[in-house]
Amino acid sequence: MWRDLKGLEGLPKLPKSFSRLRLVNYDGKIAVLWEKSGGVSSMEKKMIWCAVIAVERRSGQEIYGKIEWCDVVLTVPKSYCVLESIAVTI
Repeated sequence: MWRDLKGLEGLPKLPKSFSRLRLVNYDGKIAVLWEKSGGVSSMEKKMIWCAVIAVERRSGQEIYGKIEWCDVVLTVPKSYCVLESIAVTI
């Protein structure tokens, strides 16, 4: 059953396209990988971001996440298809 994950203040805006987003189990936490095109100065680049989120259940059904780490992990040419070509097992 899907539930809203509360408490994610500070997480950058994620893409609406699920083809540009991956969720994986990372030692009992959630690792989120997504791609984002660079700013005006880097129109030909895209950045691969990663966030590590610790999850805990509170008050019965409420689930909260705490962002432990979030940053760019790779910068590639815009033409690269990084997330489409990987199957992540961490």
